[in-house]
Amino acid sequence: TPSVEMVYPRDHQIWQPLLPPVAITPQLEDLHRPEHFAGVTQVVARLIDLCQPQRLLLGEKDYQQLRVIIEMVKQESTRWPDLVVEGHPTIRDPDGLAMSSRNQLLTTSERTRALGLVSALQAASAADTAIEAESRMTQILLEHGLDIDYAVVRDATTLQPITSQQQPSRAL
Repeated sequence: TPSVEMVYPRDHQIWQPLLPPVAITPQLEDLHRPEHFAGVTQVVARLIDLCQPQRLLLGEKDYQQLRVIIEMVKQESTRWPDLVVEGHPTIRDPDGLAMSSRNQLLTTSERTRALGLVSALQAASAADTAIEAESRMTQILLEHGLDIDYAVVRDATTLQPITSQQQPSRAL
């Protein structure tokens, strides 16, 4: 892993990519953490510049972040002409919670509450409509005592509200 000084040299202006629309218009994570994606794109762009990979493999656990990186790389196709970004399904522990370093820090009771996220997503996938999916997600999240920033079904590419039940979508 590169040192902090290599990623952010003191005597070097770090380039900031232009944020793609999926980072600033869906009113999801961008609404609740407005500066988050500026930092994400800057550090990922810097790592891409340093490493010059041909493939960038990212998990779908933070789906908006994945879409932001995919769109950033598309926008910067002259900077990274051969870079392919691939999203991969979230790897889960046996109980269904996403494998992550943060989730390992949860207490038993916090983990039980967090499993409400898994239950909510499963309920959404079983719903017949986006409205039903959003309603079921909200109900399950509340039953598990979780604070809700959003529980929505969105277009899988743009993360905008869906306009047709036939278009690919994601529960978020």
